[in-house]
Amino acid sequence: MSINCTKVPGRTIARTRGLGYSYLKMDKRAEAKALQRLFTAILVLATVGALAVLIYNITAGPPETLTEFYILDGEGRTADYPFQLKAGEEASLTLGIINREQATLSYRVEININGAPEDILGPITLAADEKHEQQVTFTLENPGQQQRIDFFLYKQGQDEVLESLYLLVNVTE
Repeated sequence: MSINCTKVPGRTIARTRGLGYSYLKMDKRAEAKALQRLFTAILVLATVGALAVLIYNITAGPPETLTEFYILDGEGRTADYPFQLKAGEEASLTLGIINREQATLSYRVEININGAPEDILGPITLAADEKHEQQVTFTLENPGQQQRIDFFLYKQGQDEVLESLYLLVNVTE
């Protein structure tokens, strides 16, 4: 076995040969400096990552607040709305509200048929991110084309319409 030493500024590296292989051996001080550099690099990367997340959260602002308001057919799908009815035939829809306002709120829904008030649903109180679906039935007695059924969503205690939806229905005899 033979040992060759090389002096590199700040550390000593010894190359040991024997039994058909060779390896480098560092002294304890050089090994400690290498570990210190590794930990410093990891710390710098973690700090940069934390700063990037902080800057993103500051510039992104607060989460968007809104209320989802929708109608589905009687089966809870968006496929078979009652566009064609016979006079006196009952039809049903599913009315849905999802509160994404980040606070508990109460809502009311007004239903108008051809401009005339027909029904009021509510108050419907929903916690943040809570969903409410309710079956609504209606009957149109008079034949006519494109009879309008309006759904107006209000926040409880307010007179301004928050969201509105409508359905046009053709009614035959």
